[in-house]
Amino acid sequence: MLHAGHLRADGPPPENARPIADVKGLAPQEPLSRRPIRIRGVVTWPNEREVASRQFIVQDETAAIYCLREPPAAEAALDPLIEMGMEVEVAGTVERGGFGPRLRVEGVRVLGPGKMPEPRDVDPVKAMEGAHDIELVQITGVVMGSKPDGPAVVLLMEAEGRAFTARFFPHQLPCDPADLVDAMVTVSGIAWPRSNMRGDNMGLDVSCHSADRLQIVEPPPAKPFDSPRMGIESIARYASLKRPGRIIQTEGTLIHAVPGEAIYLQDGSSGITVQSDSKETFAPGDRVAVAGFPDRSGPVVGLKNALVKKVAAGPPPAPLSITPEAILEANLAAWKSRTMLEDGDSIGCLVRFPATLVE
Repeated sequence: MLHAGHLRADGPPPENARPIADVKGLAPQEPLSRRPIRIRGVVTWPNEREVASRQFIVQDETAAIYCLREPPAAEAALDPLIEMGMEVEVAGTVERGGFGPRLRVEGVRVLGPGKMPEPRDVDPVKAMEGAHDIELVQITGVVMGSKPDGPAVVLLMEAEGRAFTARFFPHQLPCDPADLVDAMVTVSGIAWPRSNMRGDNMGLDVSCHSADRLQIVEPPPAKPFDSPRMGIESIARYASLKRPGRIIQTEGTLIHAVPGEAIYLQDGSSGITVQSDSKETFAPGDRVAVAGFPDRSGPVVGLKNALVKKVAAGPPPAPLSITPEAILEANLAAWKSRTMLEDGDSIGCLVRFPATLVE
């Protein structure tokens, strides 16, 4: 057993330092991965909540790997303190991690101060699919909103049509997070793939450490409710694609609301779902303005990460008198002719029709 702080042990010594990319390519069941493997690199993240630094990330010019060590209690005082920016040599065995492979540490030696690697300018889509597991990266995207996370702030972002998050402490941001909505920014930090218990990649979180980890590439062109306004039925049509992925504004009559989750708006015979964490209470019939980002997850484009404000009160909306058969027939005809419905598609609208209760 290699003790923390040393790189020698009984039995065969670890081989010469190998590129981390090669080490991560070893499956845990491969014979070679069962013997100590040595890596060398710079610590880009230590778990500062633990005095013994049981968890840390080491990166070299090829990749980064998560390291986990469990020192014997009696020898805890021998453990070298692992800090960000140190150059270290680590010996251990490869095992399964939460997403990518990790190194079970059997020995670690601090070589001295190292040079922090520059964040890699990566393809956002590849990063969000886990290609740069726990590496220092930089990604440019649009800020869609923010939410608190203990003492930190999480920016909700999108790049190349894919959502991800970036975590900062308030003092790291150049302004109030609300003033970054619809800004194009570059964030730098460690790419943490979100994974489930199967190890499936479910998304990306960028964890940012230092004060220079966010750069504003393009400030918001306008305040959210000064953004371009368009009708509910045209928020994703040809004319609105001049600002793809940026905030847009629309207005409609509220037909239903779930505070903190979503509201449902209708204008004429077109309706949309608006995802918003607003806790404001609305009543059916209220005229509501919303400013948000296109959401293509449903049968028609709605809005997400939206700000909501009441424009005026109004009577409850009258349901459209139309049968399901008529809705399906009109939409099918438009689909076959590849022509937009001039009078609306009734999707997302409040409707009324006669029916027979059969069970």
